[in-house]
Amino acid sequence: MHHPAMPAGAGLPVLVMVAPIIPGLTDHELPSIFEVAARAGARSAGCVLLRMPHQLKVSFEDWLRRHVPQRADCVLSQIRQTRGGKLYDSTYRFRQRGQGPVDMQIRQLFHTLAAATSWIAVGWPSPNQVFVRPVRSLQKLESF
Repeated sequence: MHHPAMPAGAGLPVLVMVAPIIPGLTDHELPSIFEVAARAGARSAGCVLLRMPHQLKVSFEDWLRRHVPQRADCVLSQIRQTRGGKLYDSTYRFRQRGQGPVDMQIRQLFHTLAAATSWIAVGWPSPNQVFVRPVRSLQKLESF
């Protein structure tokens, strides 16, 4: 039972948006975020991998080196692993989702937690939805 003053207690749908997820720095917090959000009545979740357009790269790296110097290189490496070797990939498909094994691991954790709480996961395809079988072009078929 949720307190009537909370959105879920008032019958409003509650979605938790976890953003930004920073590989190697904040991704380990997903389980506790899901736990607290579930107690607050959330029924769906979304998340966004860290986006770091050009103007933020230098500031973010500087912040990391000042606040978590022992982890800065590891965090930057994991970010690069989700962005095809770069700190930011502006390609539409990968801008918020990322790619590669680090991204897949975070995505699997997110979907496992969503399934465990019977939530609807929004905005991030599950690992088994990423691969789409290519459809043959009609032009190629017509040439035979």
